[in-house]
Amino acid sequence: MVICVCQNVTERDIARAVAGGCRSFDALREKLEVSTCCGTCECMARETFEQHEAALARTAVAAA
Repeated sequence: MVICVCQNVTERDIARAVAGGCRSFDALREKLEVSTCCGTCECMARETFEQHEAALARTAVAAA
């Protein structure tokens, strides 16, 4: 699913960035340039980032 039309950023792109080490929305924004043009996608991009960050944290806890 495309999250940011301006930069063509998908949910998969965000998931990969989180798995690759992006630990803040600002870091995600810098890496993918999501939500840097018109700003319409910011809420959806933040929600998607937070969901994937939480899933990564749950996986880490389960593995420990």
